[in-house]
Amino acid sequence: MKLKDRLVISKVLSHLYLVEYGWLNTLEGQSMNEALQSSVQLQEKIEKLPIEDLETEFHTLTSRFKSFLNIQEDMEKRIMLDNPWAGLRETSISEMVLHVVNHGTYHRGNISAMLHQLDDSSVMTDYAYYWYSENVIHYK
Repeated sequence: MKLKDRLVISKVLSHLYLVEYGWLNTLEGQSMNEALQSSVQLQEKIEKLPIEDLETEFHTLTSRFKSFLNIQEDMEKRIMLDNPWAGLRETSISEMVLHVVNHGTYHRGNISAMLHQLDDSSVMTDYAYYWYSENVIHYK
């Protein structure tokens, strides 16, 4: 794979991380403007990370998401979201989480398509496939 192609894919992964980081900060109580600023401040560092280190950052972010979600008593709790591009909107925690998941799905599909176009093996991104992976905790 050419360096240019790797950089494009890396940029998408960095974007995905930074957006998820920002949304988690918003879910945890920061204003959207504060969360955006936090992501912007982190952007240069994240974009320079080798893929292995970015993977570690994603694992850390995943742990933060799990901790946040595990303490929620009401996923339908309403929050006033002040989006600098779209304005005020009352939304629920569950809607915000759905947005994060949907955004991630969209960009994982982008990356899979990029890999396919480069004649590289793409990755399985189907959610049902994830159900059967070894990383899933199965509750009885």
